[in-house]
Amino acid sequence: RDAAELVAAGRSPYDRKTYRYSPVFAWALVPDVWLGTRNVGKVLFSLCDVALGLALESVVKGRRASSAGAFWLFWNPVALNICTRGSSDAVVAALVAGALVFVEKEALCGVLLGLAAHVKIYPLLHVPAFFMSVRRKRVFACAAGVTFAALTGWAHRAFPEQYVEHALSYHAFRADHRHNFSPFWLPLFLDCTFPPALLAHVVVQASALAYLAPTDLVRCVFAQTILFVAFNKVATAQYFLWWLPFAVVLVFSSSEEEGAEESSSPPAEGKRRRRRTAGVLRAAALWLTTLAAWLA
Repeated sequence: RDAAELVAAGRSPYDRKTYRYSPVFAWALVPDVWLGTRNVGKVLFSLCDVALGLALESVVKGRRASSAGAFWLFWNPVALNICTRGSSDAVVAALVAGALVFVEKEALCGVLLGLAAHVKIYPLLHVPAFFMSVRRKRVFACAAGVTFAALTGWAHRAFPEQYVEHALSYHAFRADHRHNFSPFWLPLFLDCTFPPALLAHVVVQASALAYLAPTDLVRCVFAQTILFVAFNKVATAQYFLWWLPFAVVLVFSSSEEEGAEESSSPPAEGKRRRRRTAGVLRAAALWLTTLAAWLA
């Protein structure tokens, strides 16, 4: 909201020292300044969360998975809390999910992924996986490249040094141990250098791409995202929104795929669903308890 006020006054959004995003967000929130409110951004980001749910509901149906997955996509308490407090992290997840939905429409898929990479740089990791999955590779590559280059070039031209420093370089060299779930939080706290962080990224990303991209694009996107968050130097609660929606899709997809291999009789089906539900609830409870303990 403060960055939007600066933009509306003809100034740079990066004059606000903690603004670390694309100038697109500042321009999008200018109506908040015109209306004198602080709700336009929350509504906008919540709508992006709804769009994310709709996109992943389409992915769920395309994988012939349980319809219960759609319920959890729309009533995810983590996503609801993060979006309604004004976080923009649902935007990039919605764009990546949209690219998955329209993967057979190479131009639109490329535009969505290019836009996602401009908003948050990490979706660039998914470009090779999408490139391996689409049929008209040249169309996809041109659409993604032109979209990313045009938006990033515009931002750089509008705010040359500030954009590079705050929206790009800051995230590459960020070192913040507060509210950090990364395994590298202790070296950050002790102000140590740790080259293994980059090496870990290279190894796990290459492994996910080689093992999953040729067979299952959705699983590959999920694996690359969660591995990027897990091995990043900084991992705050907002980062969970990048991979959690795709985890929900895969949980219910796995349930359906396993069911095809087992007996289709009603008792066996009911037992399988109860076992799957119990396992998911135990994992969710353990994860949430760990988060609460870490933040306490």
